[in-house]
Amino acid sequence: MPLLWLRGFLLASCWIIVRSSPTPGS
Repeated sequence: MPLLWLRGFLLASCWIIVRSSPTPGS
């Protein structure tokens, strides 16, 4: 399903962003 793929892509993007820029609380 495109929704699942899009959700996975967004999740991966968020994960990469968090890894690149560690936010307080991680």
